[in-house]
Amino acid sequence: MSARRSHGSLGDLISTLVFSSMALLAFLTGFGALEAGETWRAAGIWFTGFLCFLGACRYPLARLFDAIAERRS
Repeated sequence: MSARRSHGSLGDLISTLVFSSMALLAFLTGFGALEAGETWRAAGIWFTGFLCFLGACRYPLARLFDAIAERRS
């Protein structure tokens, strides 16, 4: 595991905002593809948006996994 657990830098904030914005954009774009009758494309775009959302939640997820690993040991 990485020893760095403080994530308050400007770069961390910018990357989190970009991940969040791209997740929202992908979510909305997926509806446009669905209306155009491109179901598989919409599913791919939504999956990409979900991955961007997970990227935006990376620090809380890391803390959750650390807490789980701490309980097991």
